[in-house]
Amino acid sequence: MKKDALKILSDEAGKNVVHLPECRFPGIVIQGDTFHDLYSRTMKIATSLQASSEADAFQEVTRLAEQLESILDHYEATLKNNYFKMPYKRDRENTTSRFHHSGEEEPASS
Repeated sequence: MKKDALKILSDEAGKNVVHLPECRFPGIVIQGDTFHDLYSRTMKIATSLQASSEADAFQEVTRLAEQLESILDHYEATLKNNYFKMPYKRDRENTTSRFHHSGEEEPASS
């Protein structure tokens, strides 16, 4: 087991970002309970899809995407705050906010 020092870039609970000296880009440390939650949501999606319950599957996959997006947003902010270049290009128009509908817009008052 290596005993190289790692640099903790963010210690926000459930979204820790660390940088190992031998790695080009920082990584995300996922707590076991968070990983289990992601796994459980994925299994619910698979089960819902298997049972052809599209509405339930959509709801579960949206929750999973929101949780992953939250971790990804924090990771990207931490990299930016610590002057690291992003290891990928992210489509900022493809976010979970597009799944949330606030309903019909109210007509303007006269």
